[in-house]
Amino acid sequence: MRVINPDHRLIAHKLTYLRDERTDSPTFRRLAEELMTLLAYEATRDVRVEPFEIRTPVAPTTGIKLSNPKPLIVPILRAGLGMLEGMVRLLPSAEVGFLGMQRNEETLEAVTYANRLPDDLSGRQVYVLDPMLATGGSMADAIHYLVDRGADVALLRRRTDWIKVRDAGGQEGWVNRSQLEQTLAPDGSAVTLPAPTPEDRTGHRWEIGLVTGDLDGASVVSVSGAYALTRTLQLRGDVSHLLGNFSTGWLGTVGIAHVFMPQWRVSPFVGIGGGVLHVEPKTTLVEPEDRTDTAAYAGVGLRGYLTNRFLLQAEYRQFVVFTSRDDNEEIDEWTVGFTYFF
Repeated sequence: MRVINPDHRLIAHKLTYLRDERTDSPTFRRLAEELMTLLAYEATRDVRVEPFEIRTPVAPTTGIKLSNPKPLIVPILRAGLGMLEGMVRLLPSAEVGFLGMQRNEETLEAVTYANRLPDDLSGRQVYVLDPMLATGGSMADAIHYLVDRGADVALLRRRTDWIKVRDAGGQEGWVNRSQLEQTLAPDGSAVTLPAPTPEDRTGHRWEIGLVTGDLDGASVVSVSGAYALTRTLQLRGDVSHLLGNFSTGWLGTVGIAHVFMPQWRVSPFVGIGGGVLHVEPKTTLVEPEDRTDTAAYAGVGLRGYLTNRFLLQAEYRQFVVFTSRDDNEEIDEWTVGFTYFF
């Protein structure tokens, strides 16, 4: 889903007073309406329009007007009602519908208990108003409810179980395959999408993982991340916590990794990079000195797909630590861990 964060000082000013516990109720309602009008300005940037011929005092000209059917504003009851007035102020000709949703305390699924919506939403631009976004589940269910009433979406591209879609208004976002399979095709048939194939897995961009292992006798716990520059080349970063018998510390690295056969279920990879190593010796008879040194590494490893979302990855790295002393140090690291990709 595309997230828009309007970076405007006037919005920040009003939001500050809106959040202030000393703000009274009348001022709170007024600020909510004003904020919604400012946010609606951004939300309607891609509203559909059509040419419109007019005559000015000087000469005829062509302008634009909102296309038919007019946009539909749908506040989620009851919290969304506080946003309605500010939206209608900007779009006075828009129609208004209502959707009441609540969460079943046993199944934790959203249940629709009331609606006032047109039966057919084909070709309509719909603006859903809901200020109470936590996990986004209720918002997602509301969108699916509207799609079931005829709001069209086009499938653009896919990454594992996530598909990028575009609605009739031109808005784009990412939807899970399981959610799309709850909708209908244009001919009224059920939507069925095949599970990701090994080739589909190579289309992901981001990876985040948790690994553990050994660095020169010290235990290592790391959080890692990667961004796919190409199907075989990744930009990687790691932050590690070190815990040894005689010292503790941390290690941060960035580097490049090459995955030889990303479409294989198990593939080898190599990597190079560098970073910073910080070591804090534990108290001894001699006053310890903390050390912070730069380091470079070369590594080799194996990665294999466990599911359509998770990888198991094992890696060996050899580090060269550039110390302030006359000689540098060479240390070995062995790690294994799980990686989530999307």
